[in-house]
Formats: sequence, structure tokens, C-alpha cells
Amino acid sequence: MRIAITTLVVVVLAACASSDARDRTSGLALVFEPTPSEPGAEVALVLRNGSSLPISYNLCTSRLSHQRGEHWVVADSRRDCEAEMQVLQPGGEDRYDVALPEALAGGSHRFSTRVQVGDARIEEVYSPAFLMPEPTPPDSADAESAS
Repeated sequence: MRIAITTLVVVVLAACASSDARDRTSGLALVFEPTPSEPGAEVALVLRNGSSLPISYNLCTSRLSHQRGEHWVVADSRRDCEAEMQVLQPGGEDRYDVALPEALAGGSHRFSTRVQVGDARIEEVYSPAFLMPEPTPPDSADAESAS
């Protein structure tokens, strides 16, 4: 009987622990529309708040990163942005248009943005990765058209 009660208490405590504020923000999503296909293309970053908490954010400060091996390296974060934070309520969505850099390396890229949950906790939200084709060297394009 003691083992059954102990097991029940452990299960209940584990369930309570998993419902803290951190888990209520698991519904945050950062996506882009349409899928970027070439350097210089314009996309809309879309931040969705599927959590149960309001979040503060500024999509203008979002960054673009390039994957190098196992690491993500910031490829672009240069925008003139106002320091003003906005609030996104649970279930809300906001968009921000951004152009990819003209000189964008081929390979995997993703966007990220920081959000503030509650009064102090900062989280980084990442978009799915997208693949940018390797740029064609100018000489090889000229050689192919001359053939």
C-alpha cells in the first residue's frame, strides 16, 4: 500500500511540476512566408503565440543565422529598429517583412527572435531552417552560355 501511495504522490508532483510557466510558453512559433529561394528575396516573419501567456517582442530585431557544422552563426542582424516592445496576447499573431541579404551564402539558414515572457524571462524562438542554394560563380555561368 505504501508503494502505491508513494507512486501516486510522485506522479502527481511530476504533473504539477510540468505545468509551470516555462511549459505554458511552448506554443510560441516563428515561421516565414513564403519559403526563401534566393538572396535578396523578401519574406514575412510571422510570430504566433500559442501559449497561455502574453509575450513582449520586437520582430524588427530578429536575426538570420547560417549553420556552420553543428553551430549557428549570425549572418544578418543589421536593421534600424525602434526599441519599442509590443505585446502579443495568447492566440495572437504578428508579421514583419524582411529582405534577405543580397550576399547570402548557400546552406541552411534560420531566423530567430527574442521574446520576453512575464516580467523577466527571455526566450529565443527559432524558425524552421531553410536551404539556400550555393551561389553560382559568375565565371561558370559565362562559360556555360558560351558553350
